[in-house]
Amino acid sequence: MICAARDRWKPSRGTGLLTLVSALSALTPRTAHADETVAPPAAVELKPVAPTPPVAPTAPVTPVAPITPEDPNHSPFRVNLPLDAGITAGAMVIGGLPRLFANETIRPWCGLNCKPSDVNPLDRTVIGHHSEVALQFSNAGFFTSMGLPFVLGAIDLLASHPSDGLAGTAKDDLVLLETLSLVLVTNNVFSFIIRRPRPRTYDTSLSDATRLEPNNAFSFPSGHTAASFAMATAYSRLYMIRHPHSPWIAPLWIGTYSLAAMTGVLRTYAGDHFWTDVITGSITGVGLGLLVPWMHTAELKSSPVTASTPLDLHVRFAPMVLDRGAGAVVIVE
Repeated sequence: MICAARDRWKPSRGTGLLTLVSALSALTPRTAHADETVAPPAAVELKPVAPTPPVAPTAPVTPVAPITPEDPNHSPFRVNLPLDAGITAGAMVIGGLPRLFANETIRPWCGLNCKPSDVNPLDRTVIGHHSEVALQFSNAGFFTSMGLPFVLGAIDLLASHPSDGLAGTAKDDLVLLETLSLVLVTNNVFSFIIRRPRPRTYDTSLSDATRLEPNNAFSFPSGHTAASFAMATAYSRLYMIRHPHSPWIAPLWIGTYSLAAMTGVLRTYAGDHFWTDVITGSITGVGLGLLVPWMHTAELKSSPVTASTPLDLHVRFAPMVLDRGAGAVVIVE
């Protein structure tokens, strides 16, 4: 019975062939016969397409210039011409007036009784020096230090063509003059207050008239040294700001400082100053040579003092002669 049932469920060869033909016909695309009617495709509504607006011609592309750092070759100073010129002129006058009266009123405080033993060991080594050659060369070094920054500034103007031209160089010159005037007036104020006798006053080999000369009362500090170092510092710093990559920066610092140092050393051999006078003068000169230009730098933009904001200042001064000296009265209102 089991065999009979298996034979009953076994498909015949004809049935399998019919099944295969039916499957293939289902997968084959149907084609229409001649007597069949094919429906036409549905009509498609065509909508008009809006015309494309014309494209405007593009402008030629201009190449962009490379961005370069700001040219540093211009004056870094901001000045108020009436104020700074007034300070410069006033300092020159105040510093010079006492000297005019000093020849009649000031003498070394110890007179002919100045003793070398009253001088410290370092400064005592200068007593006895009174070289006229050293005096002349120290004066030459002083005047060279005063004029050299202005000559070099003019050469720089012609050679490098700075962006601010002659106007920028004029501002530099005004700040340098102001620095020089403030150094000189500061030196004179301390000289009149301290009134230290010069080394030649202690030299008994000199005549009494030479030892008692009025100019011998102003030894401390050394004005020649202070002014030389101030101008060397101010201009060397200015050149370094204008030309930060110049190979002449180091030679300029070395050259101007060597000239200033030579001036100070020669003042000792001329018998005009002690070593401590020269050292103090060099420190004063370097300090004011940095301070005065710094007060004019363009970075001080928060300062209320500008070129368009004049200051209503009234400065009055008058010479004053005392029993044992001279001076000046300055009133700022």
